[in-house]
Amino acid sequence: MARTDEKGKSMLNQWLRVKELNDDKAFFKIPKNVNEVEDLESAVSYRKHIIKEICAKIREIQNYTLSDQHIRELNDQINKLIFIKNKWEIRIIELGGPDYQTESNTLINAYCSELKGNNNYKYFGAAKNLKGVKELLFKENEERKKFILKKKKEKRNLNKFVNIHYFGYCDEENEMLLKEELKIQKKLKKNDLKILKKLRSLKNND
Repeated sequence: MARTDEKGKSMLNQWLRVKELNDDKAFFKIPKNVNEVEDLESAVSYRKHIIKEICAKIREIQNYTLSDQHIRELNDQINKLIFIKNKWEIRIIELGGPDYQTESNTLINAYCSELKGNNNYKYFGAAKNLKGVKELLFKENEERKKFILKKKKEKRNLNKFVNIHYFGYCDEENEMLLKEELKIQKKLKKNDLKILKKLRSLKNND
């Protein structure tokens, strides 16, 4: 009898929790059109609610025992929520509020990976291990590593050959250059003297 009562209470508690969650969702209805919201406080509140949903789903998708279908659905939902979050963050700025974009995107990007040319679609948790996605992410990661190594190598090679001589700071020590400069200076002086002589002769004739 006692066991039956406990079971009944447990079922009642579960039902109450579900009802409470449903009531909360019904009460907290987020407008689809962000432009309908004219006050900053409401916009911030809606954004906060979306952030909570994103965090909850990111936690859920860390479960690698979920089915592939469930993982894909969760990942799609997270991306959709991020899109909505971005719209609310833009709206908050329009209403004179703070810019949350950099902070929130940095936090979200710490948990995800992206593929090139995939319209900023992100993969979280177990979604990174989905067939097809895992291979592409690995390939892009390897290409990124090679690119970084190549850039580092190019920089090292450049540093070997580029020094103060490259920028001409030691030209004064170069004897050949000095000789050439002296020749040019002498020619210029001669030309200047010729011009002066001509001017004097013209003046005397006058």
